[in-house]
Amino acid sequence: MFLYIDSAALNVTASYSYEWNTTEVGDGTHTIRLVAYDKAGNMAETIPLSVKTVNVQKANEENYVAGMDFGLMMGWFQV
Repeated sequence: MFLYIDSAALNVTASYSYEWNTTEVGDGTHTIRLVAYDKAGNMAETIPLSVKTVNVQKANEENYVAGMDFGLMMGWFQV
């Protein structure tokens, strides 16, 4: 069985789950599908699933909040 994420093929034979680190891919829409083959060579494929990653936006928002917290904390100490 192969898991396709965009054009990357991953052999997931005998796996029940797959952990995908989305921080390793760019922001945007990605297509995921499974393709399985039996011993007779028959093939079955799932309907492609589209997912959207927003890693850069989330990181920027977290950095902004952390910066605001730091600025407020520093301002408090300067009284």
